[in-house]
Amino acid sequence: MFALNPAIRPQMAPIAPGVPAIIIDNFYQHPEAIREAALAQAFQPATAMYPGRLATFSGQPSLLKAVEWVKTFVNQQLLPRIPLTRDGERVTRFETLTTDFGIVDTLPQDLAPTQRAPHVDPAPIFGIVYLNQEERGGTAFFRKTDAEQQPDREGYFAERDAGFEKVGRIEGVFNRLAIYPGFIWHSAEVGDWIKSDARVRSPRLTQRLVFVD
Repeated sequence: MFALNPAIRPQMAPIAPGVPAIIIDNFYQHPEAIREAALAQAFQPATAMYPGRLATFSGQPSLLKAVEWVKTFVNQQLLPRIPLTRDGERVTRFETLTTDFGIVDTLPQDLAPTQRAPHVDPAPIFGIVYLNQEERGGTAFFRKTDAEQQPDREGYFAERDAGFEKVGRIEGVFNRLAIYPGFIWHSAEVGDWIKSDARVRSPRLTQRLVFVD
């Protein structure tokens, strides 16, 4: 099911001044089947920053193979070009890459305060596959302009608000893999569809890839 497109062509795109991301379009051979199968999994409420529910696959050798391809690509092609450090030491290799699937379905008025603002990831590198044929938004990137100011609005973060300024974005193209540094402030782009039955009928689904060194 998770067979990769043999003709994929990785590209680099800036998401902030001096900070690139890797973009791979048409990543999977059968993205429609992956979306259908993923939505059939048993999703559970997420913790911390994620405004929705998460699920994992089991017994899928093709998924393990796809994850291994992504890890090898990052180790061999990305890390030599984009120096990353953790605790003062350069990251030269990731040993582990975990993956799950996420649905954003939290209503704006139900967001926790920390979910109303951009965040940084604890992982040095983060990957996401957008699995939405309908427009469900991509990922926006920000720089912090006011360390003290906190969001005082209800709902998902706007393009410029509460101490942050938008500096870039990745469009949520169907079947696109994006890999970017986790230290850049970022937030999912969540539009007005979240207030309608679309959040249940045709939810925002992504595959998440978390790199662990």
